[in-house]
Amino acid sequence: MQQTFEEPSPHHPPQLQTALGQFQVWCQAQLAEEEEKDRVIEPLYQYTSAAGLQGILESETMWFTDYRHLNDPSEVWHGMEHAREIFQASRQGADPRAQFFLDYTGDLLSRENIATFEFFVASFSSARDDLGQWRAYGDNGRGFAIGFAPQMFAPEPAEPGLPPEKHSFVGRVRYKPEQIIDRSRRAIHYAADHFLTTAVKNSELMSDKAIGLPFTRELSVQLVEQLIWHALTSKHHAYENEREVRMLMLGSGSMLKGVTKTRMRGSAEFVPYIAHAWPVREPGNLVEVVAGPAANIQVAKSLLDMRGLTNVMVNPSTIPYRPA
Repeated sequence: MQQTFEEPSPHHPPQLQTALGQFQVWCQAQLAEEEEKDRVIEPLYQYTSAAGLQGILESETMWFTDYRHLNDPSEVWHGMEHAREIFQASRQGADPRAQFFLDYTGDLLSRENIATFEFFVASFSSARDDLGQWRAYGDNGRGFAIGFAPQMFAPEPAEPGLPPEKHSFVGRVRYKPEQIIDRSRRAIHYAADHFLTTAVKNSELMSDKAIGLPFTRELSVQLVEQLIWHALTSKHHAYENEREVRMLMLGSGSMLKGVTKTRMRGSAEFVPYIAHAWPVREPGNLVEVVAGPAANIQVAKSLLDMRGLTNVMVNPSTIPYRPA
């Protein structure tokens, strides 16, 4: 039977509530470890048009875009397909109780279920002058790459009760299949072992479906949330030249709907986004602006001057390129 995400049970027996808390702590530790490992120590760049540069300087906000409207059509699903394979491989020879958990959780990884989560992404690159990105994101070479200082990407402290639109996570995108698979395998194996240990210790409780199934569902959702993070920071190796670093906002249900806006792309595409505070006019936060190979460098200089950012350098691209 196809499983679906449901609201978590408000009550679990203390032993099972403790087990859920233990797994949540493990997930948070994994995320913190990745954020520390991926800590940004060099400027990151965002390729955009002249209008995009103007908008960021004027509003001092960064637009986080709904993941379904990013450039890679396989967003999320590239990583999720790897996760599906791990679920299948992990159940071979496993204890029947662990198999049940793996099957239950694997069944949650449908497009319909994943769509109940909201993910918004802002993309940056450690490559300051890349032809592919000028073509794809920099107005076909007529735009600009805005260089932001490393402190703009420092991990934000977790504050209790902080709404999701006020908090973002930073992660470097993985492109190598072995890296993508390893991090998800670790989470799946840990969750399955944790479920089995809990089931063995609390066999009487778990045998009661009214208790065991809500616990299974909630632990499964916690694991899926971890896998979604992995999937959102994984891409096909064909995009490796982008050297992407992502900031992400994650929520579920209606958590982000109140702050979500919509803009038009072209003449027919409505793109949901969230405006996140981005203080680019604070001293030191803007490192440089790189003018695309076909850009008017004076446009960027004028926009910076109007905002009092006269000390920010505008440097030309060194790539010979003439757009059609």
